[in-house]
Amino acid sequence: MKILFYQDDTLDLNLDGLVTGLNSASNGRITFREGTARFHISGSSIRYSGSYEQLSKSFVKQAEGADLSICFTKTPYDNNYFFHGQGKLIIVSFYSWEQLTTLPLENGAVYFLISLLRFRLPFPSAHKDVTGCINDFLWDKSGIDPGMRSGFVCDACIRYIDAHNLTTNDKRLLDVIKVFLNDLGLASRKDENVVDYWKRLSDVRKAKASDKFGVFLCHNAQDKAEVRALRRKLEAFGIRTWFDEEQLRPGMAWQVVLEEQIAAIESAAVFVGRSGIGPWQSVEMRAFLSEFVRRRCPVIPVILASAQDIPELPIFLRQLTWVDFRETPEDALSRLVWGITGKRPDKIAKPVRNKRRIKEPKRVVVKSNGNAGKPRI
Repeated sequence: MKILFYQDDTLDLNLDGLVTGLNSASNGRITFREGTARFHISGSSIRYSGSYEQLSKSFVKQAEGADLSICFTKTPYDNNYFFHGQGKLIIVSFYSWEQLTTLPLENGAVYFLISLLRFRLPFPSAHKDVTGCINDFLWDKSGIDPGMRSGFVCDACIRYIDAHNLTTNDKRLLDVIKVFLNDLGLASRKDENVVDYWKRLSDVRKAKASDKFGVFLCHNAQDKAEVRALRRKLEAFGIRTWFDEEQLRPGMAWQVVLEEQIAAIESAAVFVGRSGIGPWQSVEMRAFLSEFVRRRCPVIPVILASAQDIPELPIFLRQLTWVDFRETPEDALSRLVWGITGKRPDKIAKPVRNKRRIKEPKRVVVKSNGNAGKPRI
């Protein structure tokens, strides 16, 4: 479903913020865009359906190209309604909004959007009392503030809807409506602009994503220096590594910390060098293998350059594709990055070595009997 938003010069809605927040909250199930055509109401009030018929042809053509186009204005309806509609085009009036609620216009825009979306589902007749349900309808508009702050569909309406044979698209739409209402209610109960709420939520999610470790470096303590050097190279590729000496806080039970990371880590690299498999390393590998089966996180056996022969790997690692650093470390590093991220990195440039420039010996031409003109070094 594609929905367009418009506003005229009587308002200063943050449509860009609404579009961004709604697109994120709907998770691709509905696409929101800001219309580019000019929306303008002629006269001091909106008449249904006269004002709709006076809209410019270019605007109507663009608006009707979407599944739903919602136009916001402060111009009042002559019948004091919040909105009327003609086909896919809906004009919403925020007239006297400040007398009804202290909540921002953006919260109202989301509330009216949800009110319009509910008509696409088999809701029962609207409530004639203030219940806080999105299905309330009061002529005096007294339900608008509690409706935004409540942010829910009542149990009676849910039971009525569930009694119908909903299509897959209808079920998805109902889920989206519930998400929108939940976000609107959480923001409104704090007297927060819903756009600011979505922005804050997005920042929190980004912060959590940036805190996530890309790979757990599972190794024998005796191979730590070799693993430490590889860790620096992985970090240079932007891969956040969980390395015990960097992440284990003094005074914390390290087994508990490891268990928490194993449950959430994205991948594991199991390093095997000259020292073989460490005692706790084996336990870590088995825990990761269990996670690998459950949620398909990569577990990558890595043969370190110090391993003189192909080590005897545990049975549950032998079936996995390994990375071998003993012969071509640059290629091995590229394969390791690929295993962790799922993407092949660009060809790794070999380090530039400062080679001493060797001067060629100077050729000297010496004239002598029998050797005239021959070079001598």
